[in-house]
Amino acid sequence: MGLLDFLIPVAIAAAAFGLAYVNPVVAAAVGILVLLFANPFFTVIDYRLAEAAFEVRAFGAIRLRRVPYGEILSVQRVRWSGLFGPEARWAESLGSNIFRPLVLVRRRGRRRPMIVTPADTDVFVAALNVRVQAGAAQQVPDAAGGGGGGGEAS
Repeated sequence: MGLLDFLIPVAIAAAAFGLAYVNPVVAAAVGILVLLFANPFFTVIDYRLAEAAFEVRAFGAIRLRRVPYGEILSVQRVRWSGLFGPEARWAESLGSNIFRPLVLVRRRGRRRPMIVTPADTDVFVAALNVRVQAGAAQQVPDAAGGGGGGGEAS
């Protein structure tokens, strides 16, 4: 983790406190949110590699997103500075901790990419890439078989 990867989230949190300094209630609310979402010991959002899909869950129980492995184009680790690039600028952020490295998940179709922050980034990216490649290998025979119609479900 580089110095810039640490300083950007700290600057964002400091700016939020600076803006909220006028009203103590707003300052307290922002402080609680920063502690909840930036605390390295408590994560609100959890990521699971299920049998057929990658799942994003809140508090371990509420499923926010379910992305089948065949729908994922690529998975890669990105730096905070990479968020200003044209591809990641409009990404859907489903990160749980601003102190963790970022992972960009690109999806098929016109769906926005997702940004997630798993606990062990390198292991997560490797495991998800293996499942994505297996999902892509399963889709190729299905497409060649010409089986019944059906489009992509949203």
